[in-house]
Amino acid sequence: GPRGRDRDRTAPTARIEDLLKEKQEVVVQVVKEPLGTKGARITSHLSLPGRFLVYMPTVDHVGISRKIESRDERRRLRSIVQKFKDQSGLTGGVIIRTAAASRPDEDIWADLTYFQQVWTEVQRRRETERTPAVLFREESLVTKLLRDLLTEQFTAIRIDDAGEYQRVI
Repeated sequence: GPRGRDRDRTAPTARIEDLLKEKQEVVVQVVKEPLGTKGARITSHLSLPGRFLVYMPTVDHVGISRKIESRDERRRLRSIVQKFKDQSGLTGGVIIRTAAASRPDEDIWADLTYFQQVWTEVQRRRETERTPAVLFREESLVTKLLRDLLTEQFTAIRIDDAGEYQRVI
């Protein structure tokens, strides 16, 4: 469509040499792992996904999934995010995902609290670590699945990878 991903596809006008100086420190996020002869794809537009929101520390915009059509629900979700930002001093932008629709305030609050903890830690590390440094590494897919899907209904989970098992326990 006319919105979304297309607007990022504009032809690059500036060369990287014009944008960055040698020895300049920048915070980047790996968006695609290296594959074959291609290096990793990186971006300075950081984004951190949560269950119901996506946090973007470098922008100042609250967006909302177009699949949430109810005006009241959109207003409710936007106000939860705004209230948290006002009370906590969290800077940056947030995209409210479709999954947020009709979730209780606490669920939205939990994502925002998580973002604030991660971002505080990233900034602390940025000041204390020698560069280059990993400031944040997302949990493994297994850990994320357990975090998001684990309920009281499970009695056992089998993990057939020793390294992954050690990370999860």
